[in-house]
Amino acid sequence: MPVLLAQALRMRGTFGDALDVLAEAPHGEHPALLRERFALETLLDRTSAPNLLERLAATGEAADVAAARAFRTIGLLGEGRVPEARAAFAGVPELLQESAPAVLRDYLDPVASGVWSAYLLDDFRAGIDLGERGLRIARRHGRGHVTANMGAALAYCLVNAGRLTEADAIAQQAIVDARRHGSQGVQSMALTALVQSAQWQRNDRLVAARYRALLAEDLPEAGWWRRTSLTAQARCAALLGEDSPGLPDTLQHDASVGYRYADARLVHARSGDVGSAVRVIFTDLGMPAHLGRVHGGFARLDAAADPLHALTRREREVALFVADGLTNIQIADRLVISRRTVEEHVSKILRKLGVRSRVAVVGLVRGRTPD
Repeated sequence: MPVLLAQALRMRGTFGDALDVLAEAPHGEHPALLRERFALETLLDRTSAPNLLERLAATGEAADVAAARAFRTIGLLGEGRVPEARAAFAGVPELLQESAPAVLRDYLDPVASGVWSAYLLDDFRAGIDLGERGLRIARRHGRGHVTANMGAALAYCLVNAGRLTEADAIAQQAIVDARRHGSQGVQSMALTALVQSAQWQRNDRLVAARYRALLAEDLPEAGWWRRTSLTAQARCAALLGEDSPGLPDTLQHDASVGYRYADARLVHARSGDVGSAVRVIFTDLGMPAHLGRVHGGFARLDAAADPLHALTRREREVALFVADGLTNIQIADRLVISRRTVEEHVSKILRKLGVRSRVAVVGLVRGRTPD
């Protein structure tokens, strides 16, 4: 009964009251009570007591062992202790996947923590497999209090695996579930996944629309979720050329701090050498996929600063001659190549720059908007 009451309070967004119910319950160290307590502490960005995690694992049940380690992992990631988190997480997805659906339906909160952990540790394949199974079981057994959280975590993994259409669908459903079941903060996290997907699609109009929706959403209570939402807002503002609603928090060194360093660089538009700090952080933590995302953000700035960034060295030379008003024959003479080759270069330049005329190339090179 205390677990059900705590879950009902959680669905109303009153996490503190839910924790109070569990604290006052008799037999407070019963595994089901402990799992619910750890789930709430995770949502509130609190560190679970190691001795209680050990007591959960001490039941000897494989699912309890996996649950304790999943909660321990997300706690370590919240403190930025990534190497320890990686060690704690080893084997957790496999243990959870081996559990029968009838068992796993009572372990969906640690599954959600496992999906978030997999995302933060660059193990997107494990996060997707675990998240998809967890969502199926949650929906089949009516565990509405966890579907939004699970869906948001799964959406992040899907985005980073390049499965953007699936990510958008899962994130949008997570928003619906969060509003239906009162899952505080998850709407914002799902929207940040949608924003990230729009960026990967290089669709500025979609980025802008999703950014507006994110600004209109309440910020999460959980610390690293809140920081994730705020840094997404700062990143969008920088990419869209708008004033930033605030600078990313780089003081709290949870596992996603590297993202916030990168977004701080976007906001500052290359002031200082934040990029080097980002590379050091992600290289030391062994998180190459996250480092790749950072480089992608820098490339986006490069593209905005240099309209010819997509051209090869020779195509750039030709484009600059076109901007100077030279004809194809004159360019061929300058570069000692055939007229036909110049024509091919000009055709590729127009296609890569997304323009239709030589006049438009002149406008781009001189910093004007093409006709």
